[in-house]
Amino acid sequence: MQAVVGDTHVFSPNIVNELNVGFVRFRRDRNSQDAYTRNWLKDLGIQGIPSENGLTWGAPFVSITGYTSIGYSTSNSYFHWVSQSAQVIDNLTIIRGKHTLKMGATFNAKRNSSTQWLTPNGNYTFTGVYTAPPPVQTTNQYQAFADLLLGVPANYSAQTTPYLVRLRNRLFFTYFQDDWRVTPTLTINLGLRWEYFGKPIDRYGRSASLDLSTGKQIFYGQPGVRDGFVNPDLNNFGPRIGFAWRPLGLKGTSIRGAYGIFYSPEVANSFVNLGFQDPFVTQYNRLYRDSGINPIPGFTASDPLANSSAQVVNNWRGVDTNFRDGYVGSWNFSIQQQLFRDTVAEVAYRGSKSTRLSSFLNYNETIPFPAQPPNFAQNFPYPALGTVNMLESRGAGNYNALQARVEKRYSRGLTLLGSYVWSKALTDIDQSTVGVVGGSGNATVPQTIRNLKLNKGGAIFDRPHRLVISGVYDLPFLRDYHTLLGKVAGGWQISGSANFGSGYYLTPASFGAQNVGSRASYLGNPNLPSDQRTIDRWYDVSKVVNPAPGFLGNAGKGTILGTGMKRVDMVLNKSFHVDEVRRFELRAEFFNAFNTPQFDDPILGPVTNPQAGKITSASDFGNTQSERVIQLGLKFLF
Repeated sequence: MQAVVGDTHVFSPNIVNELNVGFVRFRRDRNSQDAYTRNWLKDLGIQGIPSENGLTWGAPFVSITGYTSIGYSTSNSYFHWVSQSAQVIDNLTIIRGKHTLKMGATFNAKRNSSTQWLTPNGNYTFTGVYTAPPPVQTTNQYQAFADLLLGVPANYSAQTTPYLVRLRNRLFFTYFQDDWRVTPTLTINLGLRWEYFGKPIDRYGRSASLDLSTGKQIFYGQPGVRDGFVNPDLNNFGPRIGFAWRPLGLKGTSIRGAYGIFYSPEVANSFVNLGFQDPFVTQYNRLYRDSGINPIPGFTASDPLANSSAQVVNNWRGVDTNFRDGYVGSWNFSIQQQLFRDTVAEVAYRGSKSTRLSSFLNYNETIPFPAQPPNFAQNFPYPALGTVNMLESRGAGNYNALQARVEKRYSRGLTLLGSYVWSKALTDIDQSTVGVVGGSGNATVPQTIRNLKLNKGGAIFDRPHRLVISGVYDLPFLRDYHTLLGKVAGGWQISGSANFGSGYYLTPASFGAQNVGSRASYLGNPNLPSDQRTIDRWYDVSKVVNPAPGFLGNAGKGTILGTGMKRVDMVLNKSFHVDEVRRFELRAEFFNAFNTPQFDDPILGPVTNPQAGKITSASDFGNTQSERVIQLGLKFLF
């Protein structure tokens, strides 16, 4: 649901004000088809599991060794998400001589509500441990089915209360900008923007953080703890400067440059996660008891929680009280030249430096890490806890690229566009890998939280080289659709795009080794010349080994280049004109027209991994169509 009301007021020919008020609300629900229609827990006589909420009704999930699982999903069986935003925007424009002045402000009130119930109906696992002959070493599907008939599961888990997160936060932005036309050939843009991103606060206090100095959870309302846990970030000033210049005497030449600082707020899910932990949910996880000779049933399928206590999950999350909004300093410089009447070429340099990027690192890392010989003692700073993940702003990165573009605008039935990018992106934390999937064994996370500089290297999303060529051509014969021959045989158009790119940066993980870092070590450069790479040996596996016990791997981040991309798409189009307005359009689309394999990245790891260096699939992990696909379509335009 969304609604927008706007008003544009003209005070004078040189002063205009725009006011917009908007509201948007998005809601998403997921539940079983049996919600409010069938209470499976009651019908099956299962005791001890709350089932008053009809939205959670569904069949329990049952897994039986050797058989296909049945029942309703155990992953967010009930999910309810509401995101809403109310916004007021006001912009004022004043023209004074050579200056165009713009100023304005934005106020935004946001709410994000999440209700998640992972396994409200229970998750049963039957393995055959009770009916297998003692001593139990292996089981089969028949014994698992016998356990089912007896009603004695080997494992049971359930979540009897939901995660309930109700966040709110406020945002405020204001800016001033001056577009100054210094001369007819030179324009300068000057501006300053200030942004405040209020951190999400749970309206009912169902959120927790962690005091690393004490290893204890902290909550709203405690002495010295502010709601939301984070001190306000009030110095988000973003200056902007740019220019556009057309040098005298250089016909068809324009030179542009700009610099600016841009801030980015942390996504709401990072703060939702602070409520997705103990003590805000009740979970149970029961296992069979092993007597040493034969397992003993400790609970039954009909009363799985009898004589049990809630599970305590000591995987804690927190946020740094001095967490700051990340920002990017971005700059560019370009030269554009008109080569012909309909052809333009451009060469540009673009760069950026990212600072205070968000990180989510586990602080329950052994001291020292890795554990040292000879006894490899596991000295955890928080021995009673599992993972201790803290949201901080420790990350950094930079990007530099040379970009070239040639464009032929439409004339004589032809338009062409070619662009090339040669880039390098470095970072110490790949916080997001959305849209990027590396091969198996790709170690993207830092080996140790104590020195992120060791993790600086090629970003996982960067392709060093990228070339894209696209075009559209109206075939020149029989273009006059007013004649019968033209209508039947003319009106053909061919278009296409060619995409070529080098591979992503990859990092090999250690394999089957204990008390070592997460990465492998190099004995030399593992990259092979391009003419020696095959799907069975993409890199020189003999140069990749496990680190010695007690040591981190020396493999740099992003030091093995992936498979890359080569793909050509084509479209053949025919228009059948009925008259000046109406026409039929027949399209034949050829995706990956030449059926070029789009190989996935190789399996990564040291020589001890028998699959290391091999490519075992082709699809670019679903990001690119691997096989050729031909699609025919007909539509009528009127």
